[in-house]
Amino acid sequence: VNVKRHNQTAQTIRKNMASILSSIRSIAASNSEPLTKFDVPNTTFGDAFFALSGFRIEGTYGISSPSLQFWFGCTLMMVIDVIFGLMISSILYYYVLPTNLKQTSMSKSNMYVLGFGVIIPCCYLLPYAVIDATGIQNSVVRFTLSVPMVLYAFRCVEAMCGFVPPVVTSSPLDYAIYYATPTEFMFDRKSGQRVMATSHDIRRSLIGTTKTLITILILMSLFSPYNYEPFQSMNAREESLSSIRDYLDMKHLGNCLITAMMFQQLVGLFGSVAALVIQ
Repeated sequence: VNVKRHNQTAQTIRKNMASILSSIRSIAASNSEPLTKFDVPNTTFGDAFFALSGFRIEGTYGISSPSLQFWFGCTLMMVIDVIFGLMISSILYYYVLPTNLKQTSMSKSNMYVLGFGVIIPCCYLLPYAVIDATGIQNSVVRFTLSVPMVLYAFRCVEAMCGFVPPVVTSSPLDYAIYYATPTEFMFDRKSGQRVMATSHDIRRSLIGTTKTLITILILMSLFSPYNYEPFQSMNAREESLSSIRDYLDMKHLGNCLITAMMFQQLVGLFGSVAALVIQ
């Protein structure tokens, strides 16, 4: 029984790793020619590093442009999220928020039925419906579609329980922007107005986004020839990991580190781009 459970755990871990790697590959450069190429010569350090890790440094490398189809898919999912958020924010603003302020005839029980029975289930079910209708396979695009829905569900609970910041309830537009945008806004407590980004804030966000994008391009150019598993571990050779020693093998951990670095950079780029657009 323990062996069977261990095999199931290993298969689950391998499946999750394969899903992340598949997402990274789909973001990776297309089959077109690299934007630029450069050669790394063979050195004594390179030979020693290969003997230790199985990863050769020398060779010809290229820096390629990312796939535009992926970024179009992410942008389309964000547009769907925002449209859905604007619709829900209108319902909450005109029916749920006035209930807490006792400015409407809707009872508390009806408000909870609307929130917990309609809005929140829609927040969790809509991503499944969109994925099923469009056949989206990319995990990052699915992630882009699903994450704002979780935020919308929590903000619905926030509205029902009366914890919405007062400064965002002054107009339907302010509340729609607050609810439908998957980033946080800053409001001035005295004036109740949104604190606008300064030129320094925009410049800092632009620099951060550019740095992250360049880092992603370099990492993809370096590791795509090795299928994002440069170290020849058992997992990279599609062999089963059968013991704790296999999981703690430095080559396997190195490949896991590469995957984690790629995923972290992609999530960071998503956040920095969203912040830059909002600013």
